[in-house]
Amino acid sequence: TSWIQLRLIGKRGNRSAIGARVLVRAGEATYLREVAGGRGTTSQDSLIQHIGLGDHKGSVDIEIRWLGNRVMQRKRLKINRRYTIELR
Repeated sequence: TSWIQLRLIGKRGNRSAIGARVLVRAGEATYLREVAGGRGTTSQDSLIQHIGLGDHKGSVDIEIRWLGNRVMQRKRLKINRRYTIELR
């Protein structure tokens, strides 16, 4: 099974990139994830976004919409890898 992992790093005050949305396009499939800090009082979400891609074999394109509506795109990322992407 294919996958991609994304670790987003935001700017001062939100280095964890809480609220950023990630759109992953893998062939005909599209996946959406939002970086969340936690829900409730006794849980913590992972800051690394893990997207399972099923049987997808090719590269993927991603779009990140940061808080403040800044948009960043990356094309043809290799699968089965973890990427760290920082807002500059």
